[in-house]
Amino acid sequence: MRLFTIGDSISQGFMSGSAARTECSYSTLLSEWLGIDGYRYPAWHEPGLPASVEAIFRALNNKFGSSISGIEWIKSLKVINGVMDKAEDYYERGEGGKDKKYPGNVPFFHNIGVRDWTVADSWLITPDVCRKMIGRSWIGEVTDGFLANPSAFIYRTGLKVLDPNLDCNRSQLDWLEYHASGEGVENLLLWLGANNALKTVVTLKIKESPNNPSRRPHQMTHEERSDAGWNLWHPADFKAEYAEFIKRVDTIMKRNTSKKYNVYVGTIPCVTAIPILTGLGKVKEVPGMGKYYTYYTYFPFDEKFAVDSGKYLSMDDAIKIDSTIMEYNKSIKELAEARGFHVVDFAERFTKMAWQRNDGKPTYPFPEEWKKWPHFPDSRYYHADENGKMLRGGLFTMDGIHPSALAHGLLASEFRNVMEAAGVEFKKSIDWEKIRKTDTLYESPITLMGELYRHEKLAHFVAKILNLLK
Repeated sequence: MRLFTIGDSISQGFMSGSAARTECSYSTLLSEWLGIDGYRYPAWHEPGLPASVEAIFRALNNKFGSSISGIEWIKSLKVINGVMDKAEDYYERGEGGKDKKYPGNVPFFHNIGVRDWTVADSWLITPDVCRKMIGRSWIGEVTDGFLANPSAFIYRTGLKVLDPNLDCNRSQLDWLEYHASGEGVENLLLWLGANNALKTVVTLKIKESPNNPSRRPHQMTHEERSDAGWNLWHPADFKAEYAEFIKRVDTIMKRNTSKKYNVYVGTIPCVTAIPILTGLGKVKEVPGMGKYYTYYTYFPFDEKFAVDSGKYLSMDDAIKIDSTIMEYNKSIKELAEARGFHVVDFAERFTKMAWQRNDGKPTYPFPEEWKKWPHFPDSRYYHADENGKMLRGGLFTMDGIHPSALAHGLLASEFRNVMEAAGVEFKKSIDWEKIRKTDTLYESPITLMGELYRHEKLAHFVAKILNLLK
């Protein structure tokens, strides 16, 4: 096996709040450039799992054009529910249900990225754990609710990825061992760790793990970790967890039937480098870290919303989260390099791409080909005018967290650079025009985007779809 991928939602090709575009994922691009035939990845039935915000906006666009006014706001709820109900029906009661095999008698996938997975979930979560969590009453029974997502959609996603043929109970690392001891794995991509901190952005609260040396989080079950509700691993807890992860991977790969192999490990971007958060208020320059703002709240809300609702991270919160992630990355580099693994420093790359942190002057070396495009992609939140002209954004999808198809091209190119330095030969060059054509937000801009900026009720609703506002 020339390429195997273990990761979370970014590796999965998660876009606009939904598992929907794995065909555009960085690993799919790499497999194409390597000339691999039969690289398998899960496809997600339209409109994704759960329903994609992009799919919802396109349905509204088709129904109402570039604006929603008056009585149409009431009608819009029916349109939105139609999209969400389609996903709910398919993944709870239809062919995408937990008791239905993935179409085509697929034995396994080469990309087994799963949304929301923390580092230890790579060995803690199995299909049986997914089934158990789907059945837990506090997550939700199977219902046909109005404006409702499929219940336990995180675990429904994991179940499809880990057990497509309903005939095994393998975790991500179990699958790695299966392939390494079988046909062998030549190139292993590992990119986990973001979800040990990312939910601080989703909840706008910090609940740090306790740093108890006698019982680290990775020594617990997944259910115990889930019930604890931590959203920021203490750096010592993270290092212990990542050390166990790297040790397990190294043990597996040393038994690899492919005697010549390489392992590539991604670092974790800082949360202030992604557009779901907008910095507001006074600015402070923090030595060694960059610019930070008084408040951080969900885009596109303003400072008044942040203060009145209490939905914000303070400057100190944002600095704590980012500095914690920086400690994570020190551990990742130290532990990976000690085993001879190759590090792809995405933390540095995302910081250089960031718009607000760089005063609108990103320092990342974007491809020269992009300069001739009608809109040069950037890391601001996506926006287009009523005539279909891109105004800003292009690197992130409509959840403000996950990369676009264009950005996956950048991620793939970063992996490729490190792989080539390790001696891997690629058969195809990077075709940016081809990648651009797969980016639906860029190629077919949503002309209704102005409503998100003009009407707070729509912004509130999008936030609720993404499970931001409870």
